[in-house]
Amino acid sequence: MRETLPDFPARIGDDPSAPILSDLPDQVSCRAATRSDFIFLRRLYAAGRKSELVAAGMPTKNHQDFCDSQFACQHRDWIERFPMAQFLILTRGTRPIGRLYLNPSDEGVHIVDIAFLPDWQGRGLGRAVIAELQRQATTFGQSVTLNVAVENSPAASLYHRLGFVAERRSERHVLMRWSPQAR
Repeated sequence: MRETLPDFPARIGDDPSAPILSDLPDQVSCRAATRSDFIFLRRLYAAGRKSELVAAGMPTKNHQDFCDSQFACQHRDWIERFPMAQFLILTRGTRPIGRLYLNPSDEGVHIVDIAFLPDWQGRGLGRAVIAELQRQATTFGQSVTLNVAVENSPAASLYHRLGFVAERRSERHVLMRWSPQAR
């Protein structure tokens, strides 16, 4: 039985119908995540972990329960650590295709997570989302930060091409920063 997850934090003063990222390709847009998105978000999380679980030899019959449990832990952690974050669903038309979690700071915005369903990966959508965030940050003279897993060299390469610079490294992640002054 799936556990009940806490709602996404309400952001006072936000207009949930206002466009957040206005210049995205392929009729892609985003909206605030709601409780009704949990089914999609579980599926997205499981899709991102599939190859890892197969490589680890976990029986396929255990994948969904494991991913549901891990998604619940991640969700609880992120809403607790990032109470001011925007938890967004990336859509094409009305169909959800990914998620974008952003946490504001005095310096700019931190990309907590960006993920797409496998069918939507490799189409330049992640690049377009980040470029739009960079455009908005430039308007306010702010930076964009993100963490990338040490073993995720394809993502790290993309972030380098987009002008992000490694700032701090831990055992598992690299904090990267983009600032308009560094362009």
